[in-house]
Amino acid sequence: MLILTACRVSEVADIAVGEVVADGAIWVIPGERVKNGHEHIVPLEGLAQAELKLVWPMDTGKVGAAWILLGRSPTNGFVGNGKLIKRLMETSSTAHWTWHDLRRTARTGMTYLHVPEPAAEAALNHITGRGRLVATYDQSGPSVSGISALRVWQGYVADVVEGRCQPGDAETRYRADLPEHLRYRSRPKIEVRKKAKPGRRTQSEVLERDSGRQMGTTAEYVEAVGSD
Repeated sequence: MLILTACRVSEVADIAVGEVVADGAIWVIPGERVKNGHEHIVPLEGLAQAELKLVWPMDTGKVGAAWILLGRSPTNGFVGNGKLIKRLMETSSTAHWTWHDLRRTARTGMTYLHVPEPAAEAALNHITGRGRLVATYDQSGPSVSGISALRVWQGYVADVVEGRCQPGDAETRYRADLPEHLRYRSRPKIEVRKKAKPGRRTQSEVLERDSGRQMGTTAEYVEAVGSD
């Protein structure tokens, strides 16, 4: 669901029966569960619907629409993200990635699929790209282009999962259309930053401290020379 919907971990972990509407075709995430406070509309195509059917309750009983689908109990969301991602890394022989990287993958994938930038940003419920004036006057509600962008992305993921295309095909086709000098550009190197132990500074903090000391020494020197 994280890959298909490009949503945040907390949003997926607490998905409830009452949020899934239109016979399972639409997921409405209320504003109080979204980082920016704006309601988010997420389409659920065939693959996403099939995943939800695996956990859909036969009877919600007294819990009703508040029934949370992915938790161990109807009233609690999914927990254990750390253990799960460790298992996924072990079974997939990968390392050094986070849940949020799946959201980045979806966003990058939309670019590879030639989804326009405003639509791809709307698909992630990013509203920072909209000017204040536009937000004031445009009261049309959820972005139709964002919903369409997610449908394009989910369709591509389904094609990969069901064997109609190979992983990475979208990137290959995208780069084939680029000028040759950009086609094979090197990818950015991502370094995992180690967490500092309690009471100890990180390397960047040490560098900032030393830089500050050097600047202070220089300033004192300039002041002393200027007074001569």
